Amino acid sequence: MTPRSILAVSDLTAASDSALARAACLTAAHGATLTLIHMRAAGASPDDSAASRLAHQALQLGQRHGLCVRTASRLTHTPQEVAHEARHADLLAVGAHAADAGGAWMRWHSPAADLLRLARKPLLAVRRPADGAYRRLLVALDCSPGARTVADPARALGGPAQVAPFDAVPR
Repeated sequence: MTPRSILAVSDLTAASDSALARAACLTAAHGATLTLIHMRAAGASPDDSAASRLAHQALQLGQRHGLCVRTASRLTHTPQEVAHEARHADLLAVGAHAADAGGAWMRWHSPAADLLRLARKPLLAVRRPADGAYRRLLVALDCSPGARTVADPARALGGPAQVAPFDAVPR
């Protein structure tokens, strides 16, 4: 399955810029639509400038990649609100920093892990800036009956990239 719509989640930190850039690259490569959404970092206070900062990022990504990038219609803050917005997206892209603060990703206690559970969508955790096509994709699988089908969208997403599955069952 090739993604037709991508929702890129930003907490407006420099680290989440990698997720937005990768989402823009994938959007351009697959002819998808790209929407940016704000999710406040855990423990962060509301940011009155979040909507304008996110709109500015959308404009910059659109110009850099020749895309029409939109922002979510309303400012969101929580994983629950982002999951609600994600109901029509084929793929979620988040910065791995949001998924890995203190190893929290592997313990399933992070905003990104909450988002993954709530949205029930493929989630791309981006660690480094996009510097070309993927060479390898690490695919987290659980024990559910449909888990193996996750590798197929990963192959479509990564093109010639090597797909490496791993057991992601929380212990």
